[in-house]
Amino acid sequence: LHKSFKEKVLALTDAQVPARTREALRSLALLFTLSHIEDNLGDFLEAGVLGRDQAALVHEATRRLLLRVRPEAVALVDAFDHSDYALNSAIGSSDGDVYRRLLKMAQRNPFNATQEGPAWNDILGPFLNRNAKSKL
Repeated sequence: LHKSFKEKVLALTDAQVPARTREALRSLALLFTLSHIEDNLGDFLEAGVLGRDQAALVHEATRRLLLRVRPEAVALVDAFDHSDYALNSAIGSSDGDVYRRLLKMAQRNPFNATQEGPAWNDILGPFLNRNAKSKL
């Protein structure tokens, strides 16, 4: 799977895809591979395929690549056109209503079935229940 993805991305030409898009796809292909290695790092270490120092390099390479991909993250997710239902993300929803969606998700979470914490009355409640009009 990794090999096919990489080969297809590397075979893209200027005529097919703009350079910026190709670079984003190359970063995604590398991130896909690094993520797979990280997710299965124990197996790679146990089999002797990677050593401890190399495992640390995998972590560092992943971190650096995530920093490079970060500015393109929203556009990359949007390009896949996943539905809000599939993403199940308060901050990644198409309506952009992050705070209300976060509140609804938190209210549905069974861990939050207890009484509100001490910050609710003074800070969070007034912020979330304020009038829709901006003070600016």
